[in-house]
Amino acid sequence: MKRLLLAGALAAVFIPTAYAEEGISFGLKAGLLSIENDNDAAINVGGVLSVGFSGSPIGVEGELNTSVSDGSFNRVVDYSVTQVGAFATVSLPAEQSVNVKLRLGAMNTSVDPSVGSSDDDTDLAYGVGGNVGALELSWTRSQFYESDVDFLAIGYNF
Repeated sequence: MKRLLLAGALAAVFIPTAYAEEGISFGLKAGLLSIENDNDAAINVGGVLSVGFSGSPIGVEGELNTSVSDGSFNRVVDYSVTQVGAFATVSLPAEQSVNVKLRLGAMNTSVDPSVGSSDDDTDLAYGVGGNVGALELSWTRSQFYESDVDFLAIGYNF
């Protein structure tokens, strides 16, 4: 329940900001987050705040996402994940309302297992996404120590 409240709080904070000035947008996303190709991925939701520079394909993004449904390592240890990241982006138009977006930045990943203590790590993150109008499909890879963390999400941009 705390995770759903966090997701609602994100929307309440970021949505008014999205309309504050031209070039700023907000998106909501949900998807599967897996650590090192686990069999039972977590379901994460989050928000992205994007700032584009007028007349330029370059922008910056901030992202926060958190688990609303736990994942499982080998169906033995459940885990939840919260991520906070900052990215430089490049948007490449492919068609009239279709864009491809590349992201490069840093992501802090906090993992809370059902057994043992929680831990966090900040490392390089990168990703690619595609927009058709306001809908976006994205993939982001970050690191949690030596493990790959993949977040495949679908989102809506306001």
